[in-house]
Amino acid sequence: MELKFNGLPEGMAFYMPDKARALDLLKNNGQNILEKFGYEPLYVPALLPYSLVCSGVEKEKVKNYYKLIDYQGDILVLRPEMTSAIASLVAREQNNITFPTRFYYYSSVYRHETTQSGKDREIYQLGAERFGGSEDADIEILLLVQKIIESAGLDDFQVEVGNISFLEEVFLSLELDEELIKKLKAKLASRDLVGYRNICLELEKDKKDKLLKLLELRGGPEIFAEAEKIIDGKNNSLNHLKKIYGSLKLIDMADRINFDLTLMRNLDYYTGIVFEVMSPNLGYNICGGGRYDKLLSRFGVESIPAVGFAVGMERLRLAVNGGQGLDKNNKIKIYVSEVNNLEKSYDLITALQNEGYETLVEYEDIQAEELNADEIIIKINKNASFDIYVEKEKINFERIVEVLEYVETEFKDCNA
Repeated sequence: MELKFNGLPEGMAFYMPDKARALDLLKNNGQNILEKFGYEPLYVPALLPYSLVCSGVEKEKVKNYYKLIDYQGDILVLRPEMTSAIASLVAREQNNITFPTRFYYYSSVYRHETTQSGKDREIYQLGAERFGGSEDADIEILLLVQKIIESAGLDDFQVEVGNISFLEEVFLSLELDEELIKKLKAKLASRDLVGYRNICLELEKDKKDKLLKLLELRGGPEIFAEAEKIIDGKNNSLNHLKKIYGSLKLIDMADRINFDLTLMRNLDYYTGIVFEVMSPNLGYNICGGGRYDKLLSRFGVESIPAVGFAVGMERLRLAVNGGQGLDKNNKIKIYVSEVNNLEKSYDLITALQNEGYETLVEYEDIQAEELNADEIIIKINKNASFDIYVEKEKINFERIVEVLEYVETEFKDCNA
């Protein structure tokens, strides 16, 4: 029977070597940073119980999750995000964990989103979660996020930071009913500011004015004075944001911090700071996260302070020079025309790889006219000397050390 390929499900994609290598490079850079800060790797199952993933989540969001029924009749969900699953693990294993504890993961999540560039339905994420410790861990998380984005080579980005607690304190001070608060939060989470304004315009003047004033609270630390007018004085949420900014400023990591006190995330477990990384290269966030101190209590255990983030790796790839130029490996082809040259060729291959060059072996002859302008090709001769072809020019060397010196000089000139 002939098999016909009719395409993948919408929002799913193969990644060819150039994109796959770019994602691997971004992942490896990010993982190295997380490892240096004491974060340890964690794997999470692809299929999770419906009750675990969907507890406390609005029905509209659950509609976007991929669900299936197993042979026992249980409803399973293809993981739509990682935090809830990891929190359930920590809740179950907390007696075997020393706190504070730090985990990181690289994995795919699945959501039935409207597809567009960088917003697929299979989403590769690098994320980190920290459980235990004080709210000062927020400083570490915001530092890590910036280091990971910078390690990708992206210079043009900002970290938008808000605080869910501040918004809730404002809503409480205005004595808004729960249904109204829910509507306002939904509008802010979806960034439907027109809808938010329309709701506010229907309220009495004092409430309307203060809720609309919230929309102006975007910028640097100068916005805190205006925020205190809305809440009638200083409060813990604003003081915490000031502390974060001051701490990051001490280590020269505050320049990219921008506050947005109406920022909401589209998951309901956040309790403190929330943040998103934005770049003018994309029309949506590259990274998001925040504090979720009450999430573990959903699993029947005492709450543990927690904070984390996830970076969308395809979004990051697209933001960095349109996804181009990420593969900086030095690639060299070794041509072995006769089997009896294998010993000498592998001596050279080993030497090149030890110097950090990727080498490809081809068991055939090579003609100079077949070369690409950006290739370095080395042919092993019968007399164990080495012919190097670069842009149709041929140079002969007798010793491996001479080959290494030439290759190093050539790549330095190319990258200058």
